[in-house]
Order: sequence, then structure tokens, then C-alpha cells
Amino acid sequence: MTLTIELPEEQTAALTAKARAQGVSAEQCAQQLLKQALASAGVGRPLSARIREIWADMPDEVRAKLPADGAGQHDHYIYAVPKRAQRAFCRHVLLDCFDKSRRQTRTGSRAV
Repeated sequence: MTLTIELPEEQTAALTAKARAQGVSAEQCAQQLLKQALASAGVGRPLSARIREIWADMPDEVRAKLPADGAGQHDHYIYAVPKRAQRAFCRHVLLDCFDKSRRQTRTGSRAV
């Protein structure tokens, strides 16, 4: 693949200096830098592999501070909404709302 990239003068000078220091052409240096950047970005690797890599680098004291219910209560931790009740309670509330809706439909009234 051939790729043409236009760089500002200062970046061209930096690339040329780096290439000269490594004893390679500017093109070879740019190719090496691009390969390194793509490899470190995890391109082509599954998300689970990247998550395991991040998790492995995480210090134990940081892991200990993570909430145990983070997945189930993610709205609380991301958006600061109140924590949701336990699943059984949620089902009860949903069923109660469903029953109210059904009663309103039968009587023709609407909730305001």
C-alpha cells in the first residue's frame, strides 16, 4: 500500500532527525512509527484481550476501590442517578406499573 502524508515543516524536521538518528530513511522511520502506533492501539485484537491487558496493569489497590456492583449499577456510577433497587423489587415495581396502566386503559383515564 502506498500512502502519501503531508506534514507540517516542524514534524517533517522531527521525523527526518529521528530517521537520521536511527540510520534509516524518513519513509522507513514513518513506517516503523505507524506500525508501533497501530500495535499499541490494539487494532485487530479482540476487545476482551485489551480489557485483560488493562486489568493486568491495574494496581491491586486501585482494583480494591472498584465497586462490586459496578456493572449492575453502572448508571449510578456514570450518571450519578440513584442506585436501582434489587431485581426482585424492580420486577414488582414494573408489574405494579403494568397493572396501573391496564386499569387506566380499561377505565379510559390517563395518568398525569
